[in-house]
Amino acid sequence: MSEEQNNNSGLGASIIQVQFINWMLNNNSIQPVIDHQIDESYFPGYEKEFNYIIKYWNESKIRDGKGVVPDKVKFAYDFPDFPMFETGDAINTMFSELHEQRCYSLFVEHLQKSAEKSKENSFDAIQYAKEQFDKLYKFAKSDIGNGKCLIRGANERLEDYLKRIELHGLLGIRTGDENMDKALHGWLPEDFVVIIARTNEGKSWLLLFYLIQACLQGKKVGMYSGEMSHLMMGFRFDTLYKHFGNSQLVGGDPMLGDSSVPEVGAKTLKEYQQYIDALVSGDLPEFRIFTQKDLMGRMSVNKMRILQDRHDFDIWGLDQLSLMDDDRKGREERIRYGNISQDCFTFTEDYQRPVLAVHQALRKASEAKKKDPNAAPTLEDAFGADAIMQNATRGLSFTQIENGAKCNIIKNRYGQKGMEFLYVWNINYGVFRPLNASSIKDNLF
Repeated sequence: MSEEQNNNSGLGASIIQVQFINWMLNNNSIQPVIDHQIDESYFPGYEKEFNYIIKYWNESKIRDGKGVVPDKVKFAYDFPDFPMFETGDAINTMFSELHEQRCYSLFVEHLQKSAEKSKENSFDAIQYAKEQFDKLYKFAKSDIGNGKCLIRGANERLEDYLKRIELHGLLGIRTGDENMDKALHGWLPEDFVVIIARTNEGKSWLLLFYLIQACLQGKKVGMYSGEMSHLMMGFRFDTLYKHFGNSQLVGGDPMLGDSSVPEVGAKTLKEYQQYIDALVSGDLPEFRIFTQKDLMGRMSVNKMRILQDRHDFDIWGLDQLSLMDDDRKGREERIRYGNISQDCFTFTEDYQRPVLAVHQALRKASEAKKKDPNAAPTLEDAFGADAIMQNATRGLSFTQIENGAKCNIIKNRYGQKGMEFLYVWNINYGVFRPLNASSIKDNLF
């Protein structure tokens, strides 16, 4: 077995097994086990934990007429080393991954036995392989769903359409720009949005701006920062939210504003202290930053799933794709980006939570800007863009221009593309104001 195969069948597999067992404990149910006829062979390394739950369920059903799973306290006492956490509702995806892993292990097992038999008799080995792989083919197909009938399920579309009318088309989380909301309908639950920008163009600031707007709407935010610390991201939060000078915060300057900038004004240390007190005691939802230090390495989509099950975030931000690990261990960078983006899209489908990710443009995009200062990155300007954008529902390009910034919609699976949006942009004071649109803060407060 190759190193890549070992990785696929090791850590990634154990994570799914742990998630599945935790789901049973949290939901007091073994129904997925019954529905899909799952047995201990799906849980290599966790057979004892799985059998313990099933045995407990069966015994309680015989004794009380109703099956229950063991209490989590009791389970933790009997299995003190088992990692326990809250899980989401994506049980079908968990089963699909378990099923895929079981197919893989059976495939390897049959290959090995066929190789051993071939040493004695090639014909017998081929016959054995044919029989076993025919069975495996039928087993693998058992995971395929039945789809949905567009005729019999038409009422579902009518209900959805009426909801869209009621919400005036704004179905998702508002972006902070009314004009962009009209084009995108907000960040939708199934959105995987990729933001492309050149180096030092402010893409991390833009991502944070969008996430803060979500937070102001009462949405819990999870964000991965692959380069910056909690402290530096916190200062940027303060800058974008209340316009405290970022360079002053980082440099320890007690004068945190600029009276010549209308949106900012003269801000002092006392104002910052009052702001922090109000922020801590206020009612904004959780806004949690994860760094490589927290994760003991880079973020991956499997780690996102664990964190999502634990915290139930409403939206995710990833800064950035090139600083994430591929759970499938693709050897080429283009394949790695494709795997990560595909897994991000699957994440949004499973959890119905939008994911916004930034990705850096190639050097040639910087060369293009030297010729035209207003030139924005295109789809072709991001490394592995074909693989990444294939999985993205929306694609945005972002660039700084004289006295401001602009954002272009370069991909929109659910509407128009090619639209351009202009902004007043002062990075140091967090002034990021869409032109010809009121801000979310104006609408909410």
